[in-house]
Amino acid sequence: MTSAQSYRSPSPAWSTALPPARVDLVPLPAARGGVLVCSTESIAALSIHGNVVWREQAHRAAAVLPVLCREDAVALVADETVVLRSIADGTILRTFTVAGCVRMSGAPWGDLVCLTIGDGGQVHLRCFEPTGRLRWTTPLHGTQALVYGLIAMAEVIVVEQHGALWAFDRDGRTPWVADINGVSDVVSIDRTRVGTRINAEPCPVTSGRMLFELAGPNPPGLYVLDGISATLTPLAARSPIRRPYAVIPGGDSGHRIVGYGGRIEITPLEHEFVIEAIEWDTTTAWQCRMSAEPISLAAAPDGSVIVAASPTPEYWSKYHQFQDLRQQAFIRCVEPDGAVRWQWHPPGPLTHRPIPAPDGTVYVCSDNLLWALPLTGR
Repeated sequence: MTSAQSYRSPSPAWSTALPPARVDLVPLPAARGGVLVCSTESIAALSIHGNVVWREQAHRAAAVLPVLCREDAVALVADETVVLRSIADGTILRTFTVAGCVRMSGAPWGDLVCLTIGDGGQVHLRCFEPTGRLRWTTPLHGTQALVYGLIAMAEVIVVEQHGALWAFDRDGRTPWVADINGVSDVVSIDRTRVGTRINAEPCPVTSGRMLFELAGPNPPGLYVLDGISATLTPLAARSPIRRPYAVIPGGDSGHRIVGYGGRIEITPLEHEFVIEAIEWDTTTAWQCRMSAEPISLAAAPDGSVIVAASPTPEYWSKYHQFQDLRQQAFIRCVEPDGAVRWQWHPPGPLTHRPIPAPDGTVYVCSDNLLWALPLTGR
């Protein structure tokens, strides 16, 4: 168990100014390295050393996150148009119209899938080939799918509707539907059962399996959904840890779940906050104490987990002149065994969840700057 103390602090490899508009980060594949910095007015590719490879003015809808398409292009939505740009030099490869697009994801089979809302509020799931040709479209029930969007796993796209998780394949068919009672086909699903809803951002376990926190008539529990074998395995009917979650290597099952383990009172005015890793059978593997509640967890390529804590920018702006908020804002790298590898304090509040990239860099946004931290801490 690790108490709050001083830890080794890595020196940032580099930092660079961020655009004034809202920013989203897209880490590039390990073979290329670097990151795309996408604002609502521009997009730029930075190398692993922080150099600008290319930059283009590009209006973008802030609500729709940019998406990598295969290994060579990024898709963005602007004015109801999908724009595909080369990640090598930023040139526009093609454009096509997608009216009312509010969510977008790359499909496992290489297409783009979008959630759209029509004038009457009807939500549709649409699949487009990379050329822009519409492969298929299907209406969805209600607006549940908009909360956690499109979940790509195995060879299907999963969305939430009708109180269950619905899988759609490359042909727009639904091979299976899952809820807390298990997996069934569309014909045999019992629509009278109490609905299931996703309660936290799903976490990848492998390319074909995802960890879900699902809620139904009982408190939220943890489940592993296998998109290849179409099975849903309950891990804990009542989860011993809370979101945010990350899945890292370790234990007899090959994986451990890391989450927020709650708050411990040291004195009436002092608390510590616990990050806890549990085995597949929900027994505790390790705990790590911190001086602030985590706002995000992210599994890194080397099996470590990146933990972030930060006050909101609004809170920081209002109170930082009256109290030292540094102990409430930090990025911590925790080893697979729970030991702290390093901890870094940003100069201000975090404005984007830290992203551990395939190239071994942790990208952090704070104080109007993009910081690159070495995952190794050296």
